Amino acid sequence: LHRRGDARRRHGTVDPREKIRRKRPRAELLGLCARPCDGARFVGAQRRFLPGERERHTAGQRQFCLMYYFITTALQIATPFCAKFYPSFAHEQRIAVLGQVFVAAPTDSLRWETARKIYLCSNHYSRDTAFRYQRLMEELASDSRQELFSRMAKVRILLDKNENALAERMFLDTDTSAMKGGPLLLDWLSCRIVLYTELASDAGPGTVEADRYEKLVAQTRRRYLGIDSTSFYARRVKAQLLRDNGETDAALKAFGRLYNEENTHHYKASAAYSIAKIYEAAGEEELRFDYLVRSAEQDFMAAERGYMSLYELALMLYDRRQYRKAEQYISQNLMDVTAGNFSKRLLNTGKAKLIITETSRRVERTRFIWLTVGVCFISLLLIVIFILFRRGLSLQRGLEDTNRKLIDANKIKNGYVFRYMELSLHYIDRIGETRNELRALGKSDGFDAMMKALRSPSALYGEYEDYYRIFDETFLGLYPDFVERVNELLAEDSRFSLEDGRRPPKELRGLHRPYPAEAFRSLSEGRI
Repeated sequence: LHRRGDARRRHGTVDPREKIRRKRPRAELLGLCARPCDGARFVGAQRRFLPGERERHTAGQRQFCLMYYFITTALQIATPFCAKFYPSFAHEQRIAVLGQVFVAAPTDSLRWETARKIYLCSNHYSRDTAFRYQRLMEELASDSRQELFSRMAKVRILLDKNENALAERMFLDTDTSAMKGGPLLLDWLSCRIVLYTELASDAGPGTVEADRYEKLVAQTRRRYLGIDSTSFYARRVKAQLLRDNGETDAALKAFGRLYNEENTHHYKASAAYSIAKIYEAAGEEELRFDYLVRSAEQDFMAAERGYMSLYELALMLYDRRQYRKAEQYISQNLMDVTAGNFSKRLLNTGKAKLIITETSRRVERTRFIWLTVGVCFISLLLIVIFILFRRGLSLQRGLEDTNRKLIDANKIKNGYVFRYMELSLHYIDRIGETRNELRALGKSDGFDAMMKALRSPSALYGEYEDYYRIFDETFLGLYPDFVERVNELLAEDSRFSLEDGRRPPKELRGLHRPYPAEAFRSLSEGRI
C-alpha cells in the first residue's frame, strides 16, 4: 500500500506467496464479503493519501493515515463465509489482513504490536511466517518491554529449531530486573515452563538432569498460578500440576472442564490432547483414541499444522493393523508439517511415513498375492466342478441310455416270452391232437398203419417249416438290423442276404443262440 515498491523489502515483510496474493482482489485480502469491488475501489482511490517511507515522520499530521489504520485493524476481525468450510483459508486471510495492517501502521510501536499479533497467529500454522515476524519484533522493539517479549519469542523459535542449549543460554542471559508483573512476567514464566519441559524431555526419564528440570517446571507452574489463576493457560497449568502429582482423576476433571467450557478450537484441542496423554499413561487405549480424534478435529477447525494428535492417531492405527487409514493420516500430517516448516517434527513424521507406507505397500502386495491365489483356486475349483458336472451329466445320460436299452431288452424278452408261450401252447395242443389221431388210427387200421404214419415225414416237416418261419419273423421283427450287423463282421464276399427278401438264411439261425461265440464256430473260418 506504499507508493514505493521497495518499502516492504526494507521492512523485511516480503512473503514467499506474495506473487499469489498479488493476483487476489484486494477485497479478499481485506476480508470484505459484500460487494468486494467496492472495497477494492476504496483502497485504490485512497492510496494516494498514504505517506511514503520517507514521509513517515509526518504521519501524525495526516489524519487519513490514522483513520485508515484503525479501519484495517477493525477489518482483521472480518471472516469470509467460505472460511467456515475451509478453516485454513480464514487463517491465511487473517494473517494477510494483519500484514496489511502492519504495512499501514504509522509508528514502529504499532508495527511491533501488529508483528507480535502475526507471530502469535502463525505460531502453530507457519514457522516461516513466525520466524520472519519474530525478527521484525526484534528490529522494531523500542523499549525494554518489547525487547523482553521479542527475546522470549526468540527462545521459543530456538526450541522449535531444536537448538535447546542456545535457547537455555539466551533465556538465562535475559535481564529480568524490569519485569515487575503483568503479562510480561507471565510470558517469561510460560517460556520458562516450555524451555525446561523440553530440556527434561531431552535429558531422558529417570536421569538426574530430568528430575532437576521437572522440579523447576513444577516450581515455575506454582509461581505462575500465584499470579494468574483464571485464564485458560493458568487452569491448564493447574491441571498439569495435578497430573504430575499423581492425582489422575482430579486432572481428568480439570481438563474435562477446560474441554467443555472453552469455545476456542485451539484450547479445546490442547485440552483433548492432554486428556489423551493421561489415558495413554493409564493404558486406556480406547479412551486415548477417542480424545485423540477429538483433538485432531479441533486442530483442523483451528487450522493448525504443528499438532501431534493426527501423528499419534496414525501410529495407533498402524499398531491396530489398519494400514491404509494410518497411511492417509501420516501423509496428511507430513503435508502439514512440511507446509508449516515444523522441522523438529519433520524427522519423526518422515520416518513414520516411510515405515507405514512400506508396511502398507507390503500388506497390499500380500493381499494381492493372496487374492490372486484365491482367484486361481476358485477358478480351478469352478473348472473341477464344471468337469464333474459334465461327467455327471454324461453318466446320467449313460444311465438313461442304459435304462432305455434295458426297457428295450425287456420289451424284446416279453415279446419272445409271449410269442413262444403262445407257440408252446399251440404245440402242446398239437401234440395232444397228434396223439389222439395216432390212437384212432391204431384202433381203426391197426398197428402197422400207425407206424407207417409215424414214419411219414410230411407232417413233421410242415410243422418244422412253420416253426422256423414264425421264429424268423419274430426275430427279424425284434432285431430288424440283425443281418446287417452280422455282415459288418464278415468279409465282403462272404456276407449273407435275406432269402425271399424277408427271411434270413438257415446258417444265421445258429447266431440266435444265447452265446454267439459258440454259434460263430459253426461258420466256416474263411467267411469271418
